[in-house]
Amino acid sequence: MAKKKVAKKKVAKKKVARNKKTSKRVGKIASKQLRSKRTSKKAKSTAASALTQRPDRKTAPKGTNNTGPRKK
Repeated sequence: MAKKKVAKKKVAKKKVARNKKTSKRVGKIASKQLRSKRTSKKAKSTAASALTQRPDRKTAPKGTNNTGPRKK
């Protein structure tokens, strides 16, 4: 008996947008949601996902005492 050749299906790969980042405004909102005790688990999960897509913070050069904006 001869074996039949089975055609393999081509699976389309999803295109991932690598240059898309969460905006500063959305990042602030997501941060507030994560700190709130009234936010649901699903909302917190979405907020955490948004924050992981934020660009990394730039650190201050060594020797400076810059800890961020001063609070009055």
